[in-house]
Amino acid sequence: MAPCQSCHAGCCRSFAVPITGADMISIERRTGLSFWDFACRWADPEGKIACGRVPHFFFPDAPDTPFVICLLQTHSLFLPGTVKCRFLLECPPDQEHPLGQARCGVYHNRPAACRVFPTKMNTTG
Repeated sequence: MAPCQSCHAGCCRSFAVPITGADMISIERRTGLSFWDFACRWADPEGKIACGRVPHFFFPDAPDTPFVICLLQTHSLFLPGTVKCRFLLECPPDQEHPLGQARCGVYHNRPAACRVFPTKMNTTG
């Protein structure tokens, strides 16, 4: 069983997940989806998403705004008013799992940021 399989996927609902070129290729090959079916750009003017570890991109429609390429989010079916990773598969709450259950639909090809979460980089020194 994948370690994330029994959780309610709080991390998959809370964060913009930056993706690398390798992540994009892996997801495209595994799912058959095009880039635009799973990726989007997130404005990152304070650098809180990139954290100096992933590149910023600039686009002609907002030339002064740094963006990070991230996984697309969609509306949650079981937690109305919230969003989730586009690949998060949800199961509704029940007696045994009052928060519901969720699992990653691309677990074996998940992005590097998901593979290392909740690891934090040492930002001192």
